[in-house]
Order: sequence, then C-alpha cells, then structure tokens
Amino acid sequence: MRLIATRAAGTVHLMSDRLFLPIFILLWSSGYVVGALAIEVADPLPLLAVRFTLASLVLVPLALRHGRWRGAPLGRLAVVGLLLQVVQFGGIYGGFALGVPAGLSALVMLGLAPLVTTGLAIGSGQEHGDVRLWSGLAVGVVGVALSLAPELGDARVGVGVLLTLVGMLGLAGGTVLQKRWVGAADLRVSAAVQNATAAVIVAPAFAVFGGHLDVSL
Repeated sequence: MRLIATRAAGTVHLMSDRLFLPIFILLWSSGYVVGALAIEVADPLPLLAVRFTLASLVLVPLALRHGRWRGAPLGRLAVVGLLLQVVQFGGIYGGFALGVPAGLSALVMLGLAPLVTTGLAIGSGQEHGDVRLWSGLAVGVVGVALSLAPELGDARVGVGVLLTLVGMLGLAGGTVLQKRWVGAADLRVSAAVQNATAAVIVAPAFAVFGGHLDVSL
C-alpha cells in the first residue's frame, strides 16, 4: 500500500514538473521577444507591471499547490527576484524604449552577462580563476565594447545602452546570488516568489507614475 502511494505521489510530482517547466521557460524567454515587440505600444513601466502580474497569476497557484515551501529562503528569493526580474527587464525594456535595437541588446546580455557572472563568481569565492581565465574575460569585454562603440554616438541610444548594461548587471548579480543563496530551493517556489516580488514593486509604481499602454486592437 505504501509503495502504491509513493508511486502515485511520484507520478503527480512528475506531472506537475512537466506542466511547470514549459510554462516557466515560456514566461522567462518571452521577456526578451515580447519586450522588443510590445515596447512599440507600451512604456516600460506598464509593460513590466502587466508581465509580472500575469506571471504571478500563473506561477503562484502552481507553487502553492505543488511547490516545496518548507525551508525556502523567501527573503533571499525576493532579493534575487529584484535583480533577475526588476533590474534585468527594467534595464532591457528601458533600453528598447530609447531606441536600442534588439540585436544590440542581445549582444550586451548574451555577450557580457556570462563574462561578468564569471568575474563576480570568482570575486565572491564561488569559482577559482587564473591568468588565462582573466585574460579571456578581458578579451571578451573588449570585443563587446568595440561592438558597442559605434552606437554610443547617438546620445539617446547611448543612454539606452547604459540602461541595458544595468539590466545585464542585474542578470549577472542575480545569477551569482541565486547560486550562492538559493541553489537548492524548489524551482516553482523560486519562480513564484521572484515574480510576485517584482509585481509587488512594479505594479504600485505603475499606479503612481502611470505610463502609456495601448490595448486597442
């Protein structure tokens, strides 16, 4: 009887994972694609408020039903959520609004974030580096900087690039802290807390400061 119950619980857990993981990947990856398209009809603040609120409405019920909450470091998850959600996507969407092309944004995020993440991990003692590694990181940073230089002649786009860099730092810092603080936390709980934290921060800001949001078809 106990064996049957254990197998049943494992089946339910497997089914919940099969449901959750595609939803999580879709919500995460959509942040870049949807942002580049939706910024044409909405300002960053209302766009972020809608994104985080909708994500929370999906992820929180799933986490409450299937997540393992016992021992979850909720405060640390909230800090990581602030970096990975608010700072990262706030910087990216702010850059889009100021004219940063999606390709250039991808160059900053995908080109620099792994380098900065590695540097932060080494600096915090999570990883070990040597001269060859630091030399490789330096070459990577110089390469991205040379690619960005032509875009900095336009003051508006230059400010947008700086915002994108802030978003990249949010991604890098949040990734390092997540690995250091909450690596063993349940993924469903982690995603729910991070997006709920972002929604609690951004939605009231939108209510106070407002912003353009065109919902007409």
